[in-house]
Amino acid sequence: MYILHFSDTRTKNRTFTGGKGASLASMKQADFPVPDGFVILQAAFEDGALTEAAKDEITAALSRAPEGALFAVRSSAVAEDGAATSFAGMFDSLLEVSGDNVPAAAAEVYASSRSERVREYAKSQSLDEIGGIAVVVQEMVKTRLLKSALRS
Repeated sequence: MYILHFSDTRTKNRTFTGGKGASLASMKQADFPVPDGFVILQAAFEDGALTEAAKDEITAALSRAPEGALFAVRSSAVAEDGAATSFAGMFDSLLEVSGDNVPAAAAEVYASSRSERVREYAKSQSLDEIGGIAVVVQEMVKTRLLKSALRS
């Protein structure tokens, strides 16, 4: 198993899914209006690339999304969104990613955990390592401007 859906209670365990993944799963399970998604676990990556088995699992999960859906692909590090550290803006986030491009986008987000800016921030927080990174894949929400709301 390389992914956990937001609906899976195990997704709330930040040790596996990181801060963002655990928070999104908790909100989804509490019936907050959180767009559907899943977390790609750190075990899905070998030498910075997704394993073939992980790609197959991701493809199967994405096949249940509405046709033409776009996705946000974002980091979810274990040390991210913690009490002492945030890592805000340190990792890459990719928006409006087509389903076919999610595996490559996930690998890019994962690779950003090894960037110079992440190493320097971790060093400034006296962290030897960031404790692993998972990747959140979440359906994008289409925003609409309501003219009547703007006129009121």
